[in-house]
Amino acid sequence: MLEGDSNIRWSWNTFEFFQIEDQTLYQKAFQPFCSFYTNFYEGKRKYTLDPAGQYDIFDYPDINTTIVPFNSCYNNDHCNTIGRIHYDCISRAIRRLRDTQYFGRLLLAVWHHNVKGS
Repeated sequence: MLEGDSNIRWSWNTFEFFQIEDQTLYQKAFQPFCSFYTNFYEGKRKYTLDPAGQYDIFDYPDINTTIVPFNSCYNNDHCNTIGRIHYDCISRAIRRLRDTQYFGRLLLAVWHHNVKGS
């Protein structure tokens, strides 16, 4: 009925539709995490509010491993509990991992939320 990227949400609790009218405001829900992330890494790493850039790359050449954590809360809210990763986010990470410094590494992707919902 609704595409996963839709700005319309269905609430099974109240049996009504909700519309996200300001996507920028909706994305700002991650601002506290972005601030925490920047502070935790003492400004050496930053986390963007842009869902297409919500990943990072942790490279460990001494153990020949690179880990890419993704935000799996894309479009997640009280009506939409399914974990999703923004489609451009994966593409951007793959393009960066094509850099020669990552050739031959064990590449691991991690995320927190499941893809089936609660």
